Amino acid sequence: MADEEHIRHCMLSKFQLGRKASEAAKNICSALGQDAVSARKCQRWFEKFHEGNFSLDDKSGRGPVSNFDQEALQALLVQNPQITQQELATTLNCSQKTISNQLRALGKVQKFGKWVPHELTDNNCNQRVTICSSLLSRQNRLPFLEQIITGDEKWVLYVNLKRRPQWLDKNEAP
Repeated sequence: MADEEHIRHCMLSKFQLGRKASEAAKNICSALGQDAVSARKCQRWFEKFHEGNFSLDDKSGRGPVSNFDQEALQALLVQNPQITQQELATTLNCSQKTISNQLRALGKVQKFGKWVPHELTDNNCNQRVTICSSLLSRQNRLPFLEQIITGDEKWVLYVNLKRRPQWLDKNEAP
């Protein structure tokens, strides 16, 4: 493929000769190769030339240059993996779309933690009664409870009805 700057010189010369962008693109492609330049790219350069800008410097990319601080984003995610994209955008003073793109670039996805209920349903209670009855009848036939070492267990009911997803790596468990 031909040098990009050479192609821009060719487009400028065609513009100065009064040619149309589509015609210039066809001529350049016939001389330098089928994929040397697209008609749309040639049209953009012709628009630039028409505005009086004859600089052949190609500014890479479109839109503003990003100076996003990924380290700050990662630090916020470590500090609070349940933070929302909107909260991150507000904290880092950027758009939510930028946050979304950066999280995707870091390989982060949202996952909900595994919910473990601590309140027993009627079915859970019935199962426990059945199991306890079975163990007691077994104890009467063949004593085994003396062989079991137990520890004290404390259950605390904590109701957290609002579940929030976490930002984790794709293969990381919540």
